[in-house]
Amino acid sequence: MRQPVLDRLPSYLRAVEQLARIGPNEAMNSASLAEFIGVTAATLRSDLSYMAGLGKSGKGYEIGVVVAGIRRELGLDQIWNIAMIGSNTLGKGVIEYLRGGNGEFVVVGLFDPDPMRVGWRLGQHVTEPLTALGGAVVDRGISIGFVTLQGASVQQAVEALVDAGVGAIVNCSPEHASVPPDVRVITFDPLLALRTLTPGLVPISDIVKPEDRRDG
Repeated sequence: MRQPVLDRLPSYLRAVEQLARIGPNEAMNSASLAEFIGVTAATLRSDLSYMAGLGKSGKGYEIGVVVAGIRRELGLDQIWNIAMIGSNTLGKGVIEYLRGGNGEFVVVGLFDPDPMRVGWRLGQHVTEPLTALGGAVVDRGISIGFVTLQGASVQQAVEALVDAGVGAIVNCSPEHASVPPDVRVITFDPLLALRTLTPGLVPISDIVKPEDRRDG
């Protein structure tokens, strides 16, 4: 399967899981399903054709079957253990967010390079030293690292994950992380996302007249 298709599948899954909560056995034609997802019908049919058996001629796509097929293609029919690197507010928020998900991603360890944070408790996790990561990766079957640090600590954490054998990392900071070619890194930076929204955006203060503004 081509990488652009794989990149679109998580968005497809989010949409069809929403539909599945309403009616998993319902069927939709490609035009209606594509409109709900936000792609063209041709793109949707082409992408889903990589996964055999998802659609039936004259009947369309059964939502529950599409959910199962996409989850299988994305490797979400198993549990992935995560090491959280960063005993901070952001790390706590991510842990709580993942706990409310479908259970395919589970944080099994919280680590921090700062000795002053070792022993801190975030929810059910007690912060461990970053030096303990190597053994934890093997013992707990950790496949993914999630870094919520800032500054020079980001590269330190990424190198520790790579040295431990972790092949997939989410870097939740504006810092660039250097990794070997065989390690996948996704950067999730809220500031970067916000900066993509402002070009051409008209400030609300230029739209709303002073006399129309509400006090407080």
